[in-house]
Amino acid sequence: MSESGEQVRPTNVVYQRFAIPGSSRFAIRAYRSNTEPDGTVIDGTETSLGDPEPTLIGTLDVDEQRRPKITIAEAAMRGAPPLWFVEIPSERDGRQQLSLVAYASNVFPTGTIITNATFFSAPVKSEAQVGAVRWFADNGLVDQLFVAEGFRNKLVAMSLMFAADGMHHHLGWSGVIHVGGNRTDLGQQAAQRSLNQQRVAPWTQRSRLQRDR
Repeated sequence: MSESGEQVRPTNVVYQRFAIPGSSRFAIRAYRSNTEPDGTVIDGTETSLGDPEPTLIGTLDVDEQRRPKITIAEAAMRGAPPLWFVEIPSERDGRQQLSLVAYASNVFPTGTIITNATFFSAPVKSEAQVGAVRWFADNGLVDQLFVAEGFRNKLVAMSLMFAADGMHHHLGWSGVIHVGGNRTDLGQQAAQRSLNQQRVAPWTQRSRLQRDR
């Protein structure tokens, strides 16, 4: 419920995906839906959407160099800094993970997601990162969310979560990006501002990650 006690309508998101020729990845369109369950994935054309007037939240497709590029609706992210991202695969306890590291410069077009190999030849230092998110591939659980001190309260965390969710579906992985109950104080602040509270578990344990202090 809201602070006034009124029932808040859940923000259900439906993902429409299209196969990318010559790739195992998908082009993604994410819509806010009043009719479909949250996390529904639909293959096909716009006519297959159950909502007669879906609201487009964002898209993720590939650019002319076949790099993933995410575009988020201005209404959802008004005031956020322009960001581009580096994708870094990893593994924890035998489970595949992926990280997106965000940078706020004009080295690459806004929304572009590059590989770590491409980043090594770019004229930017890793210390310039403004935030990062890491999650598990098998279910979308966020393992870590970090925002640099000078970029907090500027929608960077939300931008990272949107980008991670788009990338998760772009890769054809199951589940949706969601937050567990173990998080830092700053992670809790970000979770409270989430537009989709049904993807945020109750705060059950305070993480002691030094990086977020």
